[in-house]
Amino acid sequence: MNIANHINKYPVTDNDEGRRLDRIVRRMLPEQPLTGIYKLIRLGIIRVDGTKKSHSYRVIKGQTIDIPEEIKKDVSGYNSGKVRKPAGSLNIPPLPEDWIIYRSTKLIALNKPAGLLTHGRDSLDERVQQYLLRNPGLDSISSLSFKPGPSHRLDRNTTGIVLYPLTLKTAQELSLCMHSRRIIKIYIALLSGTVSGPVIWKDTVKRNKLKRISYIAGDDSGKRAVTKVMPIANRNNLTLALCFPVTGRTHQIRVQAKAHHCPLPGDTKYGGKKNRKGYLLHAAYIGFPDCPVENNLKELYAPLAESSSLMLGDFFGKHIVRRCITMLNTLKKDNFFNKF
Repeated sequence: MNIANHINKYPVTDNDEGRRLDRIVRRMLPEQPLTGIYKLIRLGIIRVDGTKKSHSYRVIKGQTIDIPEEIKKDVSGYNSGKVRKPAGSLNIPPLPEDWIIYRSTKLIALNKPAGLLTHGRDSLDERVQQYLLRNPGLDSISSLSFKPGPSHRLDRNTTGIVLYPLTLKTAQELSLCMHSRRIIKIYIALLSGTVSGPVIWKDTVKRNKLKRISYIAGDDSGKRAVTKVMPIANRNNLTLALCFPVTGRTHQIRVQAKAHHCPLPGDTKYGGKKNRKGYLLHAAYIGFPDCPVENNLKELYAPLAESSSLMLGDFFGKHIVRRCITMLNTLKKDNFFNKF
């Protein structure tokens, strides 16, 4: 066989530009060991625009990555520049339109319901991938190496905003903004006990990955966790509050609520009393004051589920959800979330 006559040429797109050749090829050939990929590039079997390049070469939009057909006829991760079809996708429920709170060619923002994982089987991610497959007009998702995915996760029973960047550049911008704390996330939380005034929880947190649980370290060996809490209403030994996690530790609000003697009712993993409805923790707001993810996109709100709104109305009065949003906007104007 003359390999030169059987070369598959894969075009470099916006979402691949500037990435290292070896990292792109590794995504395209996941069954190849990394040492094998280095060898294929070093020997010039895998090329760029027909030219031998080093494994660290950064590709440019419009170039092609040339891979002999006999290496792998069906390159995993590349399907005519479209999103990969999730395994078992015929059984994936469609993504309801009313879950989408913002949509453009760069970003989708969703209001995740309770009981749904962000990743994995029967997850939000599977529904989003299926949605992108059915909406080929979102051309910006074409890529050799980039697959749209959530920029952050919410726990199974935590509801609210999840962001899905659809381009590599948007994903990188969001990641940078989150790590530099230039994105504000506000949660509505139902807590046990009485929180009588604004408070800042400051702890150090560790993670047990085997048990998938976080805990307070009790010394300086853990990671710093800071959450600002603003109570909205108190009744019958319950507090409805706005929570602003300054840091972003796994299960941060839940583990700190337990540590400060006000666990979320229904959150049995972190000290809450069992109830059939589970806990209420809702990512209601995301602000982008210094993060130009999208032109003119400054903030996003996600409404509570009707069942949660009715439940809070029964506890605290029918206008309680409106009070939460009014207080959130007042605190935002007063720069509360930027004062530590």
